[in-house]
Amino acid sequence: MHKPKVSMIMGVYNCQETVEESIESILHQTYENWELIICDDASTDGTYEKVLSYTKRHPERIRLIRNQQNQRLAASLNRCLAEARGELIARQDGDDLSVPVRLEKQVHFLDTYPEYDVVGTAMTVFDETGTKGVRALVSEPDRKVLARGTPFFVMGPL
Repeated sequence: MHKPKVSMIMGVYNCQETVEESIESILHQTYENWELIICDDASTDGTYEKVLSYTKRHPERIRLIRNQQNQRLAASLNRCLAEARGELIARQDGDDLSVPVRLEKQVHFLDTYPEYDVVGTAMTVFDETGTKGVRALVSEPDRKVLARGTPFFVMGPL
């Protein structure tokens, strides 16, 4: 088995309504040298079974870890990190979607500018009905932007 450049980590808990679309958005990335590690945090709604079906269809790409009892997101992500084989770590939740060029653009940026350790992303906010809105980031945040809070979205850093 080859070593992936990017390990995408995902902690999931009771997100059976959204997890398949989230996984599909990763499977459709234009950048191909990645693995997906998912930790199910003792879901009770069928999330585990849905993710398990993806691991069976994509065993070379997707690995599943299961917490026997709910340990919350940080512990689940730490379990994913312990299993990660990639040089870079990307993050996504079970209710997040990645545009197809997300990893391609992020990896290209980090390869082009090795002095950077983290990249972020803009995001499109949507609700359960699919209504969308956009929140964009400035390309190089200054002190004023940082004083108002982090410009990085949780799923975006790589």
